[in-house]
Amino acid sequence: MIAAVSQKTDTRFLENEDIELSFSRWNTINVDDATMHSGVHNIFAIGDFRRGPATAIEAIADGRVAAQAIDTYFGGDMEKIYTQSFRSRNVERGHLIRAQHADKLRSTIYSLMPTSKPEQVEQYLNQALGKIFRAKMPELSIAARDLNFNEVETGLSQQAAIDEAKRCLSCGCDEGNDCKLRHYATDYHVDRNMIRTNKTPEPA
Repeated sequence: MIAAVSQKTDTRFLENEDIELSFSRWNTINVDDATMHSGVHNIFAIGDFRRGPATAIEAIADGRVAAQAIDTYFGGDMEKIYTQSFRSRNVERGHLIRAQHADKLRSTIYSLMPTSKPEQVEQYLNQALGKIFRAKMPELSIAARDLNFNEVETGLSQQAAIDEAKRCLSCGCDEGNDCKLRHYATDYHVDRNMIRTNKTPEPA
């Protein structure tokens, strides 16, 4: 077991060993993400040794995966100790918003406007849509980028930054760990990739 304190990987233990391990350019070890096995003998690696400086939670998660894999490697029959919970926020939602949806939403909001003055209508639309759609970061044009070394992204306006800050930062269920639907999705091994791609399972 090699201790790590989020600085750099200490590989001096390999100096007198006839072991060829695969390292990245950051001097972290390359392992199988599903088992944490290095592919060499019985060497498994987790935490900072494979990730570089990261969080304790990530190291603990690696440890759970490695413990299961090590037990299997040595022919054990340890009960599965960890099941990854289904998290709705991991599901991509880009496919749910289409151009025609945005246009329809804009026209609906427009019909509800309390005024017909163009400048006020645009202001109301921006305020309403700003709470729904993510603000697009302004950028220099391609032509302008060829003339200088300025930052390509010019930054949000003060109002756009305020509107973004007011948007909900969590795409998951408010019930969190108490959500029954999440528990069902975990227990029945719902595939997030199917949801993301709108695929339906093949008939048995």
